[in-house]
Amino acid sequence: MFVFESLQEECFKPELGLAAPPPPRVILGDQAAGLIAAIPKAFPDCQIQHCDWHAVEAMKMKYRKSGYKKAEIEGEFEDNKKITLGLADYSWQYVKSMTVDELEVNRKILLDHLKPEDRDYILQTWKPKEHRIIWCYTHFYPNLGSTNSQRGESYHPVMRQITNGQLSIE
Repeated sequence: MFVFESLQEECFKPELGLAAPPPPRVILGDQAAGLIAAIPKAFPDCQIQHCDWHAVEAMKMKYRKSGYKKAEIEGEFEDNKKITLGLADYSWQYVKSMTVDELEVNRKILLDHLKPEDRDYILQTWKPKEHRIIWCYTHFYPNLGSTNSQRGESYHPVMRQITNGQLSIE
């Protein structure tokens, strides 16, 4: 909330008799509980979009914890060429679905490659979040075509060194 309150105070206030700039319409981030809880409080009309890279990385971590082998997750390679797709590839196809029909097909393909006991992970964890992650939905958000938060996160170590909760944005 500190960051959002500071943004509201410093960036979304009227200046020189002009109206205040509009608040953000989309905030793109990972699935941190604090971020998800803070956005509706700070910017009630803002859409939350989850980073596609973080989503697929979370899926891969779940696959590893469920005992899938590296080749099952990453696919198989021969002479540095991929010869079979892995769960990571199917997860990316799912996330990059550009139409609702394609989404249905790609979700089914991913589920078909999972063990029966692991299918609920996709259906209970990711299907409810599809409107925040899957490209056929996020493509229409006013997000300048962004689908992941990696560039912003690369600034995190630098920002952490120069800021803290005791300082104003100025």
